[in-house]
Amino acid sequence: MKRTRNTLLILTTVILLLSCSPVEKSEKERLSEIYSQAIRMYRQGDPIRFCSEDNLSIHSLTDSYRMLEYQDWKTTVRYMPEVEEETWKSLLQVESQHVPISPDLDIGYHYVLVDDVPSSTCTYRFSQVGFNENQDQALVVLTVQYEDFYSGSLYLFKLVDGQWKAKEELLLWIT
Repeated sequence: MKRTRNTLLILTTVILLLSCSPVEKSEKERLSEIYSQAIRMYRQGDPIRFCSEDNLSIHSLTDSYRMLEYQDWKTTVRYMPEVEEETWKSLLQVESQHVPISPDLDIGYHYVLVDDVPSSTCTYRFSQVGFNENQDQALVVLTVQYEDFYSGSLYLFKLVDGQWKAKEELLLWIT
């Protein structure tokens, strides 16, 4: 009886400890937060409001449009002093990968995935996300196309109290 009580006490303690530990976010949840923050930052800084509709078109595959081809670490850290070199290198490793975007990300906007980009539609295109080893800093490239207008920016994110927060934006390219 005493042994059973002790076993139950130990099991209860373990269950309580496990229930109090922080839950890791899924990859889908992390991407949802990061992509939605990038869109918000872009839209706040878009004075012309090319892409102001609430129904978004997002390219179905990740791609940075080789935007980082002409960007180096020293230039990046000059304009984004908080970015860690490790995060930068991680982004360089994954940015050319063409991975399907999930059709059910929770980015705060209704969106459709497109393969071909109609020139009259504002289309967002994301790169893969680069993370540092601690998984508390992230970089992503967001490219926006509308008719003959193209722009691409690099966004730095920091994990703060379990939420991804946009910290800095660096315009890489605009036409």
